[in-house]
Parts: sequence; structure tokens; C-alpha cells
Amino acid sequence: MKSWKAGSGCCSSWDGVSCDLATGYVISLDLSRVGFMGLCILTAAFSACFIFESSTLPSTTSLLARFLRSLANFQGKVPNSIGNLKSLNILYLYPCRFFGIIPSSIGNLTELIDLRLWKNGFSGQIPYSLGNLTRLEVLIFAKNSVTEVIPGSLFKVPSLTYLSLENNQFTGYLNIQNVSNLSQLESLILSGNNLIGHIPSSVSKFTMLSYLNLDSNDLSGRLDFGIFLEKSSLSSMSFLKLQVLILSSNTFYGPIWHPHRFFGFVNLNIIDLSFNDFTGSLPSHYFQNWTSMEETSYNKSQLNYIGEGYYSYSVTMVNKGQEIPYIRIFTFFMSIDFSNNKFHGEIPRTIGGLRTLVVLNLSSNNFTGPIPPSLGNLIKLESLDLSKNKLSGQIRQQFTRLMFLEYLNLSDNELVGPIPQAGQIGIFENSSFEGNWGLCGPPLSKKCGTSLLPPHDNEKSGDSILSGFGWEAVAIRYGCGLIIGLMLGYIITSRSPYLVFKIFHVIPPRRLKGINS
Repeated sequence: MKSWKAGSGCCSSWDGVSCDLATGYVISLDLSRVGFMGLCILTAAFSACFIFESSTLPSTTSLLARFLRSLANFQGKVPNSIGNLKSLNILYLYPCRFFGIIPSSIGNLTELIDLRLWKNGFSGQIPYSLGNLTRLEVLIFAKNSVTEVIPGSLFKVPSLTYLSLENNQFTGYLNIQNVSNLSQLESLILSGNNLIGHIPSSVSKFTMLSYLNLDSNDLSGRLDFGIFLEKSSLSSMSFLKLQVLILSSNTFYGPIWHPHRFFGFVNLNIIDLSFNDFTGSLPSHYFQNWTSMEETSYNKSQLNYIGEGYYSYSVTMVNKGQEIPYIRIFTFFMSIDFSNNKFHGEIPRTIGGLRTLVVLNLSSNNFTGPIPPSLGNLIKLESLDLSKNKLSGQIRQQFTRLMFLEYLNLSDNELVGPIPQAGQIGIFENSSFEGNWGLCGPPLSKKCGTSLLPPHDNEKSGDSILSGFGWEAVAIRYGCGLIIGLMLGYIITSRSPYLVFKIFHVIPPRRLKGINS
């Protein structure tokens, strides 16, 4: 840094350095435009982490009280002496190429409010000493190579509102114990790890939680419906603020509702339960009380985001047949993904009450019965996937009301009848309807009015005469018929030879013998 010269005022002439005019202390250090590469050098005489390839540190004694920001392409290990920056409030080290063990001395930075170390090469484990950071509000440690268990001490920090540990290599059970009833945690993001076991019921103590993402782990077991109660066993409101719930790509199983312990999600915008082993049917009233998806007062022109503030929510979802990462989520974006499970029974008719729904994916299950006509009420729907089920009946004319529909997949079901041609339905290609033997009309080549048996009927038609009979019964019937036929033949030939001659033009042997004699 050419401008960093001894004897010059760091506040007035040093590039990337900002100071508090009242105190003269350094409050911000931004090296994002420098492009330095090298090791992180830190001594007790300095309150900032200066990174140089080869040089002596500038002679300054200013206290870095608020920021330590390193956005350049730095590399190296973070030294233990970082624990000397005890007045530090905010520490950003991303996205860099730091590696090695995270020094436990970071636990000495008790004034820290915001700690972001994501997208580096840190390994080992997260120090338990981070539980000492009682003022910490934001901890982002995503996209590293950290292993072992997640320290339970992190969940005891009462001021923590945002915790992101996604895309690491954490293992073991979720050690969420002794959670403070005063917890302020709003976002818990643990996706892309190797966590095992079930979701502990102590999660219900996070009564402020609005974003829970456990995607792509090895979590299993039945869902504890005590987590999703409107009133938990602690007699406090639980999960009423939940807006985003992602449990996809695990091995959860069993039903997802209980007649006395599940009352819907009042504020939910997004739910993704795909790629699990959930089973059971959904009652007709299942989607009652999903209030936020029922409201129609959202205005897209306002462009508000979920998690508005100094951090925002992001998620990766399947929309319109493709996996799409969303860096920020609009408040009007509503999505339900129950695909790739083992649900059965009919699709609940109350789903038609979710009028603000944008994405609905129920594919690759065992749903049966007709497509509910109430789906025609989902006037904001843009993506609908009901493929690979056992749905029957016709595609109702109510579907033509879906004027914003951009993606439709009804393939591989048992639907019949003409495909509606009005509205958006008429624009979709053959792939949206293939695998339904009874559908007809454009875009399919089969014309309506023709009769075509389903493949399984054709395969069975050759055996239809014998259907319902075992081979033993058939043999008995053929045997009895043969005996009766022989008896009748004997009677006719012996007593009415003229009748035999009349029909077959043959004289019975006994009659011939009489003539020859």
C-alpha cells in the first residue's frame, strides 16, 4: 500500500482506512480492492488484521473498534493473537482462502456482534469458546470444511438471531440442549452436512424462529408434532413466526399431521419436504389455517424480501422443473413441495384456498382420485407438478383459470378425456400430458372419440375367458364336459342312426353290420 507511510496520518491519507472524527480511532478497514495475497500477521500492538506478503506493519496505535473487513483474495491461517482485539464488534473474513483450525481465542472477543467466516478452507471444529460471545447476533460459517459435532454452546447464546453453518461436514446429533427461554434465534441454517438422528423437541424453544433449513443431511425419524404446535408443552407460542421450512433430502418418515396436534402454519411462505419417506394421507382440511398463503393482498410492486435487514434469507428450490437458487426471497413467493415421498389418498380440496400459491409440487407420490377442481382457484400459480402419481378422471375446465401458469406436468397418471384448450393449458407440449392412456386432443396425437384400451387391459384381454378361474377348476369343467359329450354321442348313435346319417352323412358301424348281414 503506497499510501500507508510512516509519519502520515492513517485517517486522512491511508487507502481503505476510515476513522471516527471525534475520537480519532480507526473504525473501518476495507482491503477489498487491494488484491493482496499472503499470510495474516497480527501482533498485540495492533488491533487490526493486516495482511501482507512481505513488509513491516505500519506504525499506528489506533484502535479498530468496529470493523475488520477482509474481502480480498487473502490466504493463510488466522493466528491466536486475534483474541487480542477485544473491542472488535464486527469481524468479516470472506470470501478468502484462509485455512487451518479456527483459533479458540476468538472466544475472547466478547464485544463481537457480527462474525462471518464463510467461504474459506477452515477445518477441524468450531471452538466451544464461541459460546462466550454473549453479545453475538450473527454467526455465518457456511462453505468451509469443518467437521465433528456442532458445539451445543452456540445454541445457548441468548442474543444470537442468525446462525448459518451450511455446506460443511458436521456430523453427529443435533446437540440442542438447555436452550434459553429468552432465545432470539430467527434463522437456523444447517443444510448440506452429515447430521444424523431426529429433530430434538427442544427446537420448539426457538419461539422467534422464522427460517429453518435442514436440507441434505442424514436426519431421520418421525416428526415430533410438539415442535409444530400452536401451543407447546411449555405453554408458550411455538413456531408461529415460521416463514420458511426446508426438511428436504433426509430420511424422515411417517405422517406429517396429527388430528389433535397439528393446526397448520399461520405465517408460512415456503415448505419443502421433498425426497423423504413421509407416508399417509392428507385429510381434506389439512391446508386450513395456512393463513399467509390464503391472503391476496400482496403487491409485487413493493418488492419486499423475507428477512429484510442486514441479512436476508436464501434457498434453493425446484421451480418449473429446474433447481433454482434464490439469493433473496420475495414476501409474495409461496411454495409447497411434497414431491418424492410416499403420500397416498386424494389431494385435499382445501388446497384450493391457498390463493397466493406460486409453486405446487406433489409429484412422485401415490396420490389417487381426481384432481381437485379447487386447484382452479390458485390464480397466482406459476408452476404445477402432479406427475408420477395415480390420479384419475378428467382435467377440469377450472384449470383454464390459471392465467399465470408457466409450467405444467401431469404426466404418468391415469387421467382420461379431452385436454382443455382454453387459457394457459392449451400452450403446453406433449411432455406435460404423456403417460396418461386415456387423454386425448392436442397436443397429443390421439384424437378424441377413438377408443383405446390401456396397455394393462390389452395384456389381460387374451386371458379374459379364464380370468377368475384357477387351472384346477378349468380342468374339472373340461373333464365333466368331455364325459357328458361322450354319453350323449353314444345315445344318439345307438338309438337314432338316421339322425346321424342326416347330419354327418355317415352310417353308424352297428347299422352297417346289420345291412351287410
